[in-house]
Amino acid sequence: EVMRARQTLDAMLPQVEASQAQMVEQMTAGQSMTEEQRALLQRIVARNGESIRTTLTWEKLAPMYRDIYRKTFDARDMDAMIRFYGSAPGQRVLDRMPQLMQHTTAAMQALLVPMMQQMQRDIAAELQPPQPAPAAK
Repeated sequence: EVMRARQTLDAMLPQVEASQAQMVEQMTAGQSMTEEQRALLQRIVARNGESIRTTLTWEKLAPMYRDIYRKTFDARDMDAMIRFYGSAPGQRVLDRMPQLMQHTTAAMQALLVPMMQQMQRDIAAELQPPQPAPAAK
């Protein structure tokens, strides 16, 4: 509760969806697509967003969080975290966490988008039909 895990999750979901939409936009930039293809792409993105929202609910994640924390920290660690996050400095850290996540997401995109674009180029190159050999004279 003092770590605001549920609120952090709720704040993160729109950022994940926005990041996903931005990544798709960047991956398809410069490609000529019909309105039908764009609509299909939007439906895929929407469906994936709904899947993310269905999967990443607090009710589903809370037991996972508890298990991870139990496996990772002992009671003294948990008591120390509760004291820290229950304090004014700990609450300020939590207040800034959405900004931290936003900056982290942007930095990760800067790394991943060029890699995804290169992968698209590699796939397109591999899927090109073989060019016929020039005719011998």
